Amino acid sequence: MKFRVRFWFGVVARGGRGLFSRDRISPFVPSPGMRVSFDDNPQGRWEIDRVSRVPHSDTWACYLGEFEEPDRDWLEVRDEYLARGWVLLHECVDHVGAFWLRDCRGTG
Repeated sequence: MKFRVRFWFGVVARGGRGLFSRDRISPFVPSPGMRVSFDDNPQGRWEIDRVSRVPHSDTWACYLGEFEEPDRDWLEVRDEYLARGWVLLHECVDHVGAFWLRDCRGTG
């Protein structure tokens, strides 16, 4: 038997934040604490934080957590996850902060 699983997580970086998602078919029902990896980074392990079954569906939703990347610009972080196959579900950009801080690295 196979199960459709939707993984999702949030990430905050300098100048913005977003919610990412990725679907895949799993040979087993996911559970909290289970570690998963993805084709773009087989050595990387993500730990499932919460699991719920989507009503009226054979899909399971797995929350992977909230992550912070305070030393990186949001656009860089966003583009990296998109290039690795994640789908951006929601994005919140601080256009003023991103504009004023884009080239500021704390020197000068």
